[in-house]
Amino acid sequence: MPANSTQPETPADFDQLASRVWTLGANLVSLRPDGTLRTSHGECSILPSALTAPAALGAAATAWRELKSGQPPVQVATGIWLAPTCLPDDQDETGQQRHVLLLVDDRVDQQKGLRVIDRDDVARIASIANWLCENSQTTARQAGEIDSLTRQLGATYEELHLLYTLSNQMTVAGSADQFLSTACDELREVTELTWTALLVTDSDEPNEISGRTIITGQLPDGVKVINGARAALFELISTTLDAQIVEDVAGLGQPSLTPLGQSLLVVPVAREGALLGVLVAADKTDGEALSSVEAKLFHSMAGSLAIYLENTTLYADLQAMFVGTLQALSASIDAKDRYTRGHSERVALLARQLAEAAGLDPAAAERVYLSGLLHDVGKIGVPESVLCKPGKLTNAEFEQIKRHPTIGAHIIADIRKMNDLIPGVLYHHERWDGRGYPEGLSGDAIPLYGRLICLADSFDAMRSDRTYRAAMSHTQTINEIVENTGSQFDPELTPLFVNLSFDAFYNMLRTHQVNHTFPGAAA
Repeated sequence: MPANSTQPETPADFDQLASRVWTLGANLVSLRPDGTLRTSHGECSILPSALTAPAALGAAATAWRELKSGQPPVQVATGIWLAPTCLPDDQDETGQQRHVLLLVDDRVDQQKGLRVIDRDDVARIASIANWLCENSQTTARQAGEIDSLTRQLGATYEELHLLYTLSNQMTVAGSADQFLSTACDELREVTELTWTALLVTDSDEPNEISGRTIITGQLPDGVKVINGARAALFELISTTLDAQIVEDVAGLGQPSLTPLGQSLLVVPVAREGALLGVLVAADKTDGEALSSVEAKLFHSMAGSLAIYLENTTLYADLQAMFVGTLQALSASIDAKDRYTRGHSERVALLARQLAEAAGLDPAAAERVYLSGLLHDVGKIGVPESVLCKPGKLTNAEFEQIKRHPTIGAHIIADIRKMNDLIPGVLYHHERWDGRGYPEGLSGDAIPLYGRLICLADSFDAMRSDRTYRAAMSHTQTINEIVENTGSQFDPELTPLFVNLSFDAFYNMLRTHQVNHTFPGAAA
């Protein structure tokens, strides 16, 4: 029984306590306001007949009003005593009753089922019996507290286990969709709800998760139904940013919410007063009502998700700034020669497309893109007179050009976060047959990033005007790449490359060379 309960012992507890005090020589009975007494089972036959006399009833009625725990026994008739207990009052079918001790001394004739004690032992036995009652109450209260604590510990364990499990997966560099789906699903299983969803607010600067709807569990047409109720769900918590338990969804009179279920739990995902999203769930699978237990767990999860969403947005901003810086750096290098304007960005675009076609995951393909942006960064160490020289280069000048992969690798070598980009920068001029530079690597000894960027770099070079020649047509360029498969280019990557969609490439090329004519874009 919980510590704050005002309910009496259960009948079984009462009977057990009555049995214990009976062994001492006392009887545990119920006293009504009118002075009548009952045993635990309502049997009155064992009670002394003297208790039915008007004087005894009047004295018992007075005792009902005045008996307080800790007071000595009160004699209500010759040899018949009533003593208070600490047991709480309760109700039976006839009204309120108080639990007291009935003690009968040796001046009363003994009868079946009634304990009779020595008159000199009345106070002592009453005191011991009352102590038993107090001990029973304390034990029952402690058992209730233990039971309540056990339930709380169980709920806390589930909460901590869930938060611990998700914290191990909480990395902004990973898949946001996967993490958020896992969070919703774990939360749904722990709370035994029919479905759980996360609605992320739209961002001023959109990223991969802004405006997203993540849902797990059983809700027909889930995403469609949830999105249809998006405005109403946000409105439920927008004013106070407090969790809301809606016991009767239909009673809200919101048609968009009705398909969601009979009862709803709506919890804001907020950070420093800013609403980042809403956690929503509906209907316990066991049919029980939603309670503060589920609300508490959802509130804890909402706090973690708020940090994740905020960090994801910040990470996206940092990543955009980082990529923008690399794009600006590569553009400044390409700008040295008007014929290579936008070259690095186009190479990066094609290299990423090829990486994706080759089966690299999105994170690895993004790293290929960054490596493509930086592949010519070493040209910053090549004299502009050589880079922009019209006509054919001398052998000495070509040797200077050939140094740019090594220079570029040295430039980014001390930046720990760019170490994985070095192979694309250093080896994009290696050839499959081993006749490339700077190290003359061949075949699979050439790192994958280098082989990917080599194809993209060569394609863009052939499709761009140079001082000494016009750009080749698309068809001519593709034919040239196919002809050099196995000599210059990786024979496994070439078929993937020539089957890429080049629409984005040509859109970018037109943007970069808007004032420069290039032939054969559609050829």
